[in-house]
Amino acid sequence: ERGEVAPNLTVIVAVHNGESELPNKIDNTLQSDYPGRLQVIVASDHSTDRTEEIARNCADPRVILVQNRGDRGKESAQAAFA
Repeated sequence: ERGEVAPNLTVIVAVHNGESELPNKIDNTLQSDYPGRLQVIVASDHSTDRTEEIARNCADPRVILVQNRGDRGKESAQAAFA
């Protein structure tokens, strides 16, 4: 039997001091019409602006903040959830 398959999808946003772009990136990603479970991981690479505050205060529970202490990038965020 065939049917539609929509596996879970995680989008990792690696960002450093991206407070001006992050709200739109999060909103656009969450508004996707992807039919499966969607999660957004914001991987902040030692941001010194409001990037982490924006992600932390996001009202949508599908948004998770990973705080890197140094420029460690997307791979570090992936490893945190492996």
